[in-house]
Amino acid sequence: MRSASGLYRYAKRTGNKELFGYALKTKELALAFPQTEGFFPGLIAAEMNDVEINGKKYNRSKGWDTYYFGNSNRNPYTWNASIAPYHILDMSFTATQMLSWYIDLENDQRLLGYCLTYADALLEKQTDDGFFPGWLDKETLEPKQHLNKSPESAVSATFLFNLYKITKNEKYMFPALKCMDGIIDSIIRQGRWEDFETYWSCSRYGTEELVGKKVERNNQYKQNTLSIFWTAESLLECYELTGEEKYLKYGERTLDELLMYQASWQPLYIYIRAIGGFGVMNSDGEWNDSRQSLFAELILKYGKLLNRSEYIERGIAALYASFEMMYCPENPETKEQWEKVWPFFGPGDYGFMMENYGHGGVTSKDGIGIGEFTIYDWGNGAAAEAYNRIVDHFGKEILR
Repeated sequence: MRSASGLYRYAKRTGNKELFGYALKTKELALAFPQTEGFFPGLIAAEMNDVEINGKKYNRSKGWDTYYFGNSNRNPYTWNASIAPYHILDMSFTATQMLSWYIDLENDQRLLGYCLTYADALLEKQTDDGFFPGWLDKETLEPKQHLNKSPESAVSATFLFNLYKITKNEKYMFPALKCMDGIIDSIIRQGRWEDFETYWSCSRYGTEELVGKKVERNNQYKQNTLSIFWTAESLLECYELTGEEKYLKYGERTLDELLMYQASWQPLYIYIRAIGGFGVMNSDGEWNDSRQSLFAELILKYGKLLNRSEYIERGIAALYASFEMMYCPENPETKEQWEKVWPFFGPGDYGFMMENYGHGGVTSKDGIGIGEFTIYDWGNGAAAEAYNRIVDHFGKEILR
């Protein structure tokens, strides 16, 4: 949905009807996801099977006739997306993208209706301390046992703030403020930046023994930059809706903590341009991650609000870094690294883009660390969306 909104913006600006049609098809797909008492799955997929070709086995799709709706397998319970539990973070993020589409692009009432149904279900799951559960059982819709008091809840607060801005119904605003007050008290002051990716994605160090606990060696929690970003984003919404200085102060503090993960220098052991890019967490080796395309506009917003030129420079650097992993002539260092590993690459592959650099924690001048796959929604599509959104909101002048 986020990438499609960027496609929509670009197609509208350039008059490209074909791309505009693709953007609208993605919106229709999102609206086709079924809701169960307001909650909805996070992905659509096809069944897979092993096929043998010339004596080698490959894992191939059976085709869309076997499609099913499921949820991300980045969770503590199962690798099987077809039976994975509902992830409130995923639902709230998607719903936020729907509202952004509704506010910025077109007033499709179906988007608003879908989000209202979800919001009413979401509010029923809020706990007395303001948080929203991490996961819901797919059958019973009852909360599971992990991350029920985490900064993932900030995404739900942002969603509710956006819904309040549209409806002016305070039943959405006050629960969101309660949530953020809980995050200030329980998360920010402890630096407890734990979310699904911190333990159940690529870097699984501490999965069994560190959830909710500090690492003895450095007295820090395992921390992920997505959590810090979501919190800084929602605190800015708090301030803009209430005018209370405490939210701006905590937002600035949280943003500064996020910026500690931004590369402000060029290490000798990084063989592409790294300045402006973001790391993933304090226990991972990845540089220039696609999340910087999410972060860029928020940094610019704080820079404009606080009249802080450093923030504006950092936001622009994050946007440029969002394209750094792309295989193309405009990135000569990156292009050279790609071709050292995949010498068959050529002009037909321009635009191919890995999600980050040093994914396996190792780099070399001979191409180790450049990667081997591309993800449109967490790579080139995400970067293009960020550019188009920032140009629409700030104008091209801010990038000069």
